[in-house]
Amino acid sequence: NAVCPGRMKTPMVAFAECYEVWAGPGATEADHDRVTRAEHLLPVDVLPVSAVRDAVVFLASDAAQHLTGVALPVDSGEMLV
Repeated sequence: NAVCPGRMKTPMVAFAECYEVWAGPGATEADHDRVTRAEHLLPVDVLPVSAVRDAVVFLASDAAQHLTGVALPVDSGEMLV
């Protein structure tokens, strides 16, 4: 099984140059969040790290004992937009 996370706000992506990649030259964190919000089916800016954590805990639990070979998207619908 695999967890396939969408964009999350971590130190790896929370800096000016990354904001500009996603939202254009001179973009701020707010600009980045606005663009990201438009790329999800659910009304979120970016994924909280806890969403991915919860998916991993689920896959490691007995509740997922019959799942095999699953690629579980945790992306607030980003892949569908």
